[in-house]
Order: sequence, then structure tokens, then C-alpha cells
Amino acid sequence: MKFQTTLQTSGRLGEVIIATDAAVGCIKALRLFSESGLYQIHLVLAEFVANAIEHGNKFDSTKSVFVLMQTIGNDVGISVVDEGPGVTEAMLEKPYDPSLLRGRGLHIVRGITGNLGIKGSHIYTVLTAERFK
Repeated sequence: MKFQTTLQTSGRLGEVIIATDAAVGCIKALRLFSESGLYQIHLVLAEFVANAIEHGNKFDSTKSVFVLMQTIGNDVGISVVDEGPGVTEAMLEKPYDPSLLRGRGLHIVRGITGNLGIKGSHIYTVLTAERFK
């Protein structure tokens, strides 16, 4: 099944749950992932959207966050795009330091998905059907 969609949400942190629920609903309809896999995907999307609102849009509620999803064979590629300055490879490679109480979101996403990259200037990951069975 071929699938591609873009969801848009405002930059209000309270809309993270609504946006991630909608995105997971779209992914669930593909029937590629188990319920436990969908739970993990929900966490990945919530981290991505919250990160975009906080670090990209700097909590500016006039700015939007876009969740772009498309199938790649039996996998799903996800990009989260905000209206901020973008992400650099150095930001992704920065090691997680638990003593700072910050930076755990992308660390969590990388641990769950097994991959994390930059497409243009935004964060990208691929949800593999094999990993989320």
C-alpha cells in the first residue's frame, strides 16, 4: 500500500497529543505495525513534535509544525518540520548527558527507531515494519 500525508499543528505544546494521535491513527491504518509497535511510534512522534515546538519554534504559537509521513515499501518514513532555524548533523551527534536534564528526546528516538538523520534541515527517521512488529 502506498501512503503519503502531511499533518499540520500549531506551535502550542498542548496540541502535541492531538497531532501525535492523528499521525499514529494514519500509521495504524496501514496495518504494518503491532499495538506495542504503535505505542513506541506514538512516543517517537510525541518527542519529535515537542522538540519542534520547543527547540525549533521556540514556543511561538503562531508558527506551525508539520509531520510528513510516507511509505517506503513496508516501512514508513517520518519527517517533522518546524519553522525554526533547522537542525545540523552536529546537533544529532551530540552525546546525551543525563546530568543536564535535557537532550533526552532525540536520544530516546534513536534508541527506539535505531536510526535518525537529517533530510534538508529537519529530523527524519524510518519506522521499519520488522522493528515494530
